[in-house]
Formats: sequence, structure tokens, C-alpha cells
Amino acid sequence: MSATVDGAIAYLGARLDGELFTEETAARQEQALNSARDALSPYLSDMVQEASDAAIYEQALWLLGSFANLQASGVASHSLSGLSHSFDLKGRPAAVAPAAWRIIKNGVDGRGKRGKTAWLS
Repeated sequence: MSATVDGAIAYLGARLDGELFTEETAARQEQALNSARDALSPYLSDMVQEASDAAIYEQALWLLGSFANLQASGVASHSLSGLSHSFDLKGRPAAVAPAAWRIIKNGVDGRGKRGKTAWLS
């Protein structure tokens, strides 16, 4: 099974800010998934399907949020009315969501396709 809109709704429906995806039109949901697949395709070739799908869902959610364009454009930090955000890539490509990159590097369960240390307990 590959990443689907129904799969994304099930996965993201229980996540903070998941409504950014679940409340979009079907066309925008499909566009977000297609864009996520395109952005992540260089990194997904040797991943198990569950992890690949999860990374795509996280990437799609991130693409619909406000930080994706800022970070992909090279913005390192910004502030507004005393609230500030900074983006530290730590070896992550700028066009890849932090949560998607964690899954790519460590798998959904944190054990990783490459035997990395768990990031989830």
C-alpha cells in the first residue's frame, strides 16, 4: 500500500495540527501528498512501506503549514510581536519536514532502517 488520502487522514487525524490536512479539500490533500512524495522520493527507496507512508504524511502536513515556505526559502529565524522561531537544519535538507526526516533516519518506531538509536520510547 502506498500513501493515500484516507491513510493520511487516519494518521494525521490524531496529531496536533492534523486539521491542516484533514480540513483541506480533497484536491489540496492530493496535491500535498503528491508534493510530499516528490520531495521525499530520493530518501524513501529502501524504507519499509509503513515508514515511507508516515514520512509522506508528515511532509504533506508540513507543506500545508506556514513554516515550510520560510525554511525552504532559507529563512534561519523570524520574530513577530515577541514570538520568535529559528530553524536549525542539523543535517536535514531544507525542503524536508523535521518529523519526516526523523522517520527517514530512524523509522516510525525509532529503531531505524539503519539500526539507529531509538528516538521514541
